[in-house]
Amino acid sequence: MIRPPALHRLLALPILLAALLMLAGCSSEAEKRYNQAIEAERHQDWEQARELYQAALALDAELAEAHINLGALALRLKQLDLAEQHSHQALQLLEHKKKSLVRGFSWEKQAGLACNNLASVAFERVLQAQQAADDEILRQQLALAREWIDKALALDPDNEKFQHHQRFLHLWPN
Repeated sequence: MIRPPALHRLLALPILLAALLMLAGCSSEAEKRYNQAIEAERHQDWEQARELYQAALALDAELAEAHINLGALALRLKQLDLAEQHSHQALQLLEHKKKSLVRGFSWEKQAGLACNNLASVAFERVLQAQQAADDEILRQQLALAREWIDKALALDPDNEKFQHHQRFLHLWPN
């Protein structure tokens, strides 16, 4: 015969397990939305991808990878302030947590992607300054783009895309 205190503990165990599964499900649901967003990007459905990344962030505000990809999408749409905001958020989260959601990628590789986004934002502003004939802004943004791409390579020195961007930026006339 089970005594009441033991019965109480046995009943509490499934409730505790259910609560833990619900908490774990929150993270899994965010990851599910993140993966759906990646799939939407593969099909070049930018609006759907944006909505799914935002949904993932609503479920897990510390999902740095969603910020990186939202930054890249904003860059694609020439929304530079938004791209900069999401890329900075991603970088801060990655530097704080020091881990990545993406299998096979270190937090440094992910942080390198955020820095590459920031270099791209700065370079887009270089092009805008060039069109406006604003030499001061051009020099400032070019220096910033170079700083960001150098940081991206410091985080992920073997990334060929970053190496290419660095060569391009350092060859760009001042």
